[in-house]
Amino acid sequence: MMQWIDTYAAPLLALLLMAAVGGFFVHQRLGLRSYPAHVQGPAWRWLALGVLASLTMGGMAWSMAQGLEPAAVPSSASAQWMALDHRVQAWVQTQGDAFWMPLAHVWTQLGHVGWMAALGALACLWLLYRRSWLLLGAWVVGVAGVGLWIRIIKHLVARARPEMGWAVEQGYSFPSGHSAGTLVCYGLLAWVWLLLARPARPASPYGVVALTVAVVLGVGISRVLLGVHYVSDVLAGWLLGLAWLALVIGVTELARKAAARRNSLFAV
Repeated sequence: MMQWIDTYAAPLLALLLMAAVGGFFVHQRLGLRSYPAHVQGPAWRWLALGVLASLTMGGMAWSMAQGLEPAAVPSSASAQWMALDHRVQAWVQTQGDAFWMPLAHVWTQLGHVGWMAALGALACLWLLYRRSWLLLGAWVVGVAGVGLWIRIIKHLVARARPEMGWAVEQGYSFPSGHSAGTLVCYGLLAWVWLLLARPARPASPYGVVALTVAVVLGVGISRVLLGVHYVSDVLAGWLLGLAWLALVIGVTELARKAAARRNSLFAV
């Protein structure tokens, strides 16, 4: 299954984006139920954050791909990243009996693809029950989209995993799929929860955001401690996840505002 997804990741992503555009027009045309406007910043802030993170991630991926070439310049940015990566990896290789290693093995499961798929299905069912069609579309595009982006970038950069790790993983190393996936999945979950949990009295975002950040940081750090990813892989995963999360939320907020304007015009 994963091999089939790897082969067709780019066309699948194109189909997903086309479906998202079609869903946007259906939402506007039929005036489907949206969501309340509290706990929201301006859409342009989300979009600007997404573009900035995308450019940073793109530059990092390009630099890493160039650094893996045989004729790479030793003083390049990628060489500096690799020097840091290998220093940290050399230290990790001495930590097999560290007291925190069992915790890293447990914590990293919060980003396991099986658990994330189950969590995604539960979130879909909840949004279907709430009939929050716009948020359901954002959830599907966000979670499925980041998974496809991960597969595409992994094969474009084609960086091998560290030679020695304290867990068994397959596939390419850059970027960290656990890091990108958890940021998008838990980030979207926190955003949706703040929007829908208590619409009459908005929930305080601080506890929800703190818990989300703790989970995302913990999963990313666990990937380095287990020796299955380099530091730059995890940072790139976070950048990819942040970029996609911010773009999905920004576009969704634009759709909500467009629907609100349309409804106000028809109400006059």
